[in-house]
Amino acid sequence: MKASLRMITSLNRRHSIFLMALVMILLTASLTFGGRPTGKQGKHADLGIAVDMAQFRLQGGVMLEVYLLIPRANFEFVKQADGKYQARLFFQVALIQGDSVRHLDRWSRNYQVATLTDVKGTQKIPDFTSFDALPGEYSLYVEIIDLNRDVRQTIETPVNLVSFSESELTISDLELANNIVKSETENEFTKYGKDVVPNADRIFGFSSHLVYYFGEVYNLSGSGQYEVVNEISDLNGEIVRDFPPRVKDEPGTSAVEMGAVNIDGIKSGIYQLRLRVTDKNTGTEATRSKTFYIYRSGETSQVSAANEYEKLDEPQLDQIYDVANLVMSKSEKELYKSSDATGKRNVLNAFWERNNPDPSSNVNKFKQDFYDRVEMANRELGAGSKPGWQTARGQILIKYGRPNEIERAPLSTEQRPFEIWYYYDLEGGAQFVFVDRRGYGDYELVHSTSRNEISDPDWQRWLR
Repeated sequence: MKASLRMITSLNRRHSIFLMALVMILLTASLTFGGRPTGKQGKHADLGIAVDMAQFRLQGGVMLEVYLLIPRANFEFVKQADGKYQARLFFQVALIQGDSVRHLDRWSRNYQVATLTDVKGTQKIPDFTSFDALPGEYSLYVEIIDLNRDVRQTIETPVNLVSFSESELTISDLELANNIVKSETENEFTKYGKDVVPNADRIFGFSSHLVYYFGEVYNLSGSGQYEVVNEISDLNGEIVRDFPPRVKDEPGTSAVEMGAVNIDGIKSGIYQLRLRVTDKNTGTEATRSKTFYIYRSGETSQVSAANEYEKLDEPQLDQIYDVANLVMSKSEKELYKSSDATGKRNVLNAFWERNNPDPSSNVNKFKQDFYDRVEMANRELGAGSKPGWQTARGQILIKYGRPNEIERAPLSTEQRPFEIWYYYDLEGGAQFVFVDRRGYGDYELVHSTSRNEISDPDWQRWLR
């Protein structure tokens, strides 16, 4: 199935909706079931596979490209009769709608090395498949099996395939790539005569100073010129680097945009690559953005941070996030919640590095101080079975550190016990009022003068 679908795509990327519908009918008829694609079984594990996607326009439908990145060192290499070592992988990727598999692709890969020392921890191999589908709500299901160990990783994420406008200027999704080079021999990565090698985890900066991208522009005037502008912005939308506009002749009503942007000198963190296109004839404009991550191989602390979460599964990452999100920005929280396991690792890594006061040091002082405060909160501010970091006082301690002064009022016949914490250097002086409303030693935050916390000037009513 994989070979036949790709052959159809390479022969005519804009084939008719009739053929697409026929493929869907055949697949649905043979693969409708009450669960996920059935195939080889194995123990579940996090094999570190990264998944990314991009949508492109088809006549009457959408082409969904699915990109995979396989960390070769996470798989077992077994010695063969010829003395070489081989890892054997099985893949299946499906688009599911309700209880029906609408599209399915299955394939195998064998990776061979002369010696086990040839398997480096930094080696990641790209892979690819694509589906021609009708617009709608789907789930993307990905399964990778290490056949030598009989373990597998499964990833499932919702996908909304949306029709591209047939009249308004618009841009496809952006595919981010490790390289774009002239194709010597056509292969699965070849587009318009170039090999676009996808980077599914969207991490850049280790060995390359360039972020490559590919996109398509639809509904240009068809004659005249259009302008292209690239920008790199942070999560707050602030532009950290822009590039000179380029004016091009329109080749027709559609155009291909592929190129690279230089990220030299940009600090490790989470960014967006923005592509803006303006039709010079009509003045209409379209933009498309894609999130990516920057890590620097020359910064020791960042390399160790990037490896820190590599072996953790998603529930373990969520446990770390539950604490770290106390000091994360709103955009970082939203990005984490919308990410798969690989994306969550990237968000956590980038968060610590964004706040690292000295990237050249082996110790991230911000991160060290943060976990020192977590330990302090757990040691001093727990309430019953609730650990200190989950209490209101513990969370304020973690966010802002120890207060300069604490005013305490014990339980009396006239009022409940309360504490007022004073921070002299926070926003020109801030107060936090905690009240033990239920009498169990769990002080709740009822009022603060800090702009980021709850405000209740009539807080004294909680004392009665």
